[in-house]
Amino acid sequence: MRKTFSLVLAVLVVAVACAIALAYTDGAFLGEADGYLGKIRLELTIDKGSIKTIKALEYHDTEAIFVPAFQDLSARIIKANGVSGVDTVSGATYSSKGILLAATEALNKAGAGITVATEKPKEAVKSAIPAGEKAVYKGLGKSVTFRVGPGKDSEGVQVYSFNIVMASVLFDSAGRIVDCFVDMYEVSTPNYDGESMPHFSGWPGTPGYNYTDHAAEKVTGKSDNAEAKIAAEVNGWLSKRQRGDSYGMNAANEWYKQMDAYQEFFKGKTVDELNKFFAKYCSDRNGRPIKANTTNAQDLAKFNLLTDAEKALLADVVATATMSLNDAHGNILAALLDAYNNRKEITVGK
Repeated sequence: MRKTFSLVLAVLVVAVACAIALAYTDGAFLGEADGYLGKIRLELTIDKGSIKTIKALEYHDTEAIFVPAFQDLSARIIKANGVSGVDTVSGATYSSKGILLAATEALNKAGAGITVATEKPKEAVKSAIPAGEKAVYKGLGKSVTFRVGPGKDSEGVQVYSFNIVMASVLFDSAGRIVDCFVDMYEVSTPNYDGESMPHFSGWPGTPGYNYTDHAAEKVTGKSDNAEAKIAAEVNGWLSKRQRGDSYGMNAANEWYKQMDAYQEFFKGKTVDELNKFFAKYCSDRNGRPIKANTTNAQDLAKFNLLTDAEKALLADVVATATMSLNDAHGNILAALLDAYNNRKEITVGK
């Protein structure tokens, strides 16, 4: 069902010393682009060469993610009087890209002449569909892991958590990954002190579990397991991609960025080849790709068995992704295998 969103951001434009004068034609201009879950359609109004208002006429992405991203980006686009230097919003990468591309299309209709860098076609990247391939295979996989941890609360009571990895994967006829998208839920008991971590306090009517106040970082009571409280808790869960930078993994290389890098690395490889990569190039202690500067004797011994070419390949991986593909935080490889086992043929040509 089509959503319409009459959100209008009108901003008084002031002179900015560093602003670049752009020659826009006055009027109202439409722009369209793909968001995360469907089309994004914007209307930009130009008056006296400056962007005055931006309206979101259509979107299909999750409202809680799209609306804040739209408000942020619209304000910055109007202030910059263009899209130059305006970056995506953390935690809303796909919605942000769609908003920026739609705004760019509208500005080009107003005479901006902005060159849009297009993504490489699938035939040009690692996982090219072989010439003459008449079908591909799509699979949806998952893996679920239970964890004792992370850690204990301020009263010494154990924290428990579980992880659900979800993988939508496209395979060619040889089982090579053509494209994939991976996300994950990580959910803990309410006594974990990580504020962005989704919690599950228990089934309605069960006794409350220790509840940790995130500001105080200590247990302040028991969770309220009333039906309405549990429903709100579960309905508010965010995946690791949705948590974005608030996940707190690494300010420079958050989970979703590393997962994007891994998804590119997966292309052109079978699940069996990825399992062999994991066994050969990753630490037996924590499952992470081994870094060349490791000081751990066990990891160093494994690293020294690699050839120079293999070390170079590993260096390319750890430059963008260092998290494990299979550890207590979730088994990504198992989700890929599940997707392969569940794959169904999709005809793409005659």
